[in-house]
This record gives sequence, C-alpha cells and structure tokens, in this order.
Amino acid sequence: MDRLLLMPSIVDNEIRQLILKTLFDFEQKNPRSTGGFGRERMKELLQLPEEKMDFNMYYLEQKGFVKLFKGIGIWFHARITAFGVDVIENKHKFGEQFPFIKTTIQEIHGDVHGNVVQAVDSKVSFNQQVTAAFRRARNMIETKDGISPTLKEAINEKVTLLEKELRSKKPDTSRTRKLWKWLKRNANWVVPTLAQVVLEVLK
Repeated sequence: MDRLLLMPSIVDNEIRQLILKTLFDFEQKNPRSTGGFGRERMKELLQLPEEKMDFNMYYLEQKGFVKLFKGIGIWFHARITAFGVDVIENKHKFGEQFPFIKTTIQEIHGDVHGNVVQAVDSKVSFNQQVTAAFRRARNMIETKDGISPTLKEAINEKVTLLEKELRSKKPDTSRTRKLWKWLKRNANWVVPTLAQVVLEVLK
C-alpha cells in the first residue's frame, strides 16, 4: 500500500474527530461485527504517518472513546465504545470537556499536502457527499501544475469512471479497487479528497 505523508496542516483534534466519526459510522452499519475497523483501512483513510495515527488512536483509547484489539505491541482493529457514541451524539454536552469533538474538519486549499478529507455530517446523503468530493477533485485536477495534458486527461477519465461506479445502485467493488489503485499510483495528491466516499463503498 502506498504511504503518503500528507496533511501536515491537520491538527490532532481534527484527526481524533475524524477517527471517532469513522468508527461511529462503522458501528452504526456493522453493529453485529465481531471485529472492528481495520488498521490498514484507517491508514488508507487518514493518509498519515503511522506514528501520527497511532498517537491519536491511543489517546482515544486512554480516554475510553475506543477499544483497540492489539497484538505484539500494535493495534489491528478498533471499535468505538458506548462512551464514544455518547460523546459523538451529545457534542453540546461533552464539548467543553473534550474540545476536539467540536472541531470541524475543512478542506484546506493550497499545496498538494494541504488537502484534508472533509468530515461530512451524517445527515448528508451519500450522493451529496460524492458530488462534493468529486467537484473538489476536478477542481484540483484542473488547477494542478506540473503534469502533462495526456496524464491530466487520463486522470479525469479515471475519476469520471470512479464516480460512475460509486453512483451505481450496485457498485462493482473489484472495478472500484482497480480505479482507486490507479489513482493512488498516478495521482496520489487527489486521493485524500476522495478517500471517504470511496472507502464507504469498499467497506
């Protein structure tokens, strides 16, 4: 898997908010799961150095927000705890005690290392999330310097195909994975912008 050392502008509070929201969404959709949200999937979503991811994951564990399943000094799966769910669902109540929970993660425009996955409210429909993510991705492609017109055209083509897959009633996960792998290999700077909606389909 590609390791992209991205998002130096994202602060720990934003990372914690994104981790907890991801685990909350996973728990809602997989309440009977005996495992949890995997380490590799979290790495792919956050696009951060492992040390940064682990620092914030262990913080959330120590606060009682998440439960980590570990082996040989490393965690492999994570689940949100009942307390973590309470905190997510009652931000007004816990906001003063745990300020990170009120953090809003926004897309940061700038160099290619400054693009942050946008935390989207759960009330927003998946199609709206897809529309917003791909609009941002196309703006990035259009304004990206230092790539040839041929590559830019190829990236646009793959992005269009990927969006079509995500919008279909039954997305082909194999085809989605191939397109995602191509983008990670040839346009990794656009990956963080699309990660949340793509990983939603690949869960």
